Amino acid sequence: DAMKRAKTTFDFQRDCAVMFGKEIPLCSTLSGHYCIAVVPKVDILHKLDNVQSGNKVILHCKEIESSSFRDKKILVEKLHRQFCHPPALKLKKLITNAGVTDKRIMDLIDEYNDNLAMDLKDIGAYKVLHLIDHATRYSAACVVANKNSSTIIIESIFRIWISIFGSLKQFLSDNGGELNNDEFCSMGEAFNVVIRTTAAESPWSNGLNERHNGVLGSMVLKVLADVKCSFHVALAWSVSAKNTLHNAHGFSPNQLVRLNMHTLIYIFKLGVHVW
Repeated sequence: DAMKRAKTTFDFQRDCAVMFGKEIPLCSTLSGHYCIAVVPKVDILHKLDNVQSGNKVILHCKEIESSSFRDKKILVEKLHRQFCHPPALKLKKLITNAGVTDKRIMDLIDEYNDNLAMDLKDIGAYKVLHLIDHATRYSAACVVANKNSSTIIIESIFRIWISIFGSLKQFLSDNGGELNNDEFCSMGEAFNVVIRTTAAESPWSNGLNERHNGVLGSMVLKVLADVKCSFHVALAWSVSAKNTLHNAHGFSPNQLVRLNMHTLIYIFKLGVHVW
């Protein structure tokens, strides 16, 4: 109806459309669809065919190099979508071949197990250690008996993450004493892991973990209310279910980490919930 009122006509030979009597050029996406730019054109991507070295996608980096850090992050996310969500290594190679040398841009392209955010979450009467991978949003969690014991925290991290996925590149946490102490720093040095902390009194600096803490806490409480199981079982099933949810990248954490979706089984038998 809107196109009718605009008296729109398309010219597929000249790749343009006429709306309100004005000729508007049509852009073509990599998937072959037509689109109309609704914002001023930013000359970032050009596809050059039949060049001597073969068909290559060349990035014109002038806009990226001169942009602010926030704009660079937006442009990197756009490139990720433009190339159909390539792995981090491939996207880094594309940007490097285009001549981008800014290390901060490369740091924006996370790989799995590069950056692990962690926090302690109060759920009911329990203290829960929640770990989440920045690149895939994959979560792992467990109950800790004593939040003030750095030994218990370190043992929990080894049990639910390092023993399964191996060592990582860096931890991100708040300034809590249980996650910011000599014993934890020694563990980081032994495994060549960078330990970063957020600014004091600024939980938004670890916003990804805080938001997912809220999601996980709500899921656990709802499972407890519905199934009447133990807290440990509710936490395990909530983490499992959370890792099957589609995230900001359009895939679930399980798909990005395990390359498949595991089966969720729920049985209702004789009026009793069985997991």
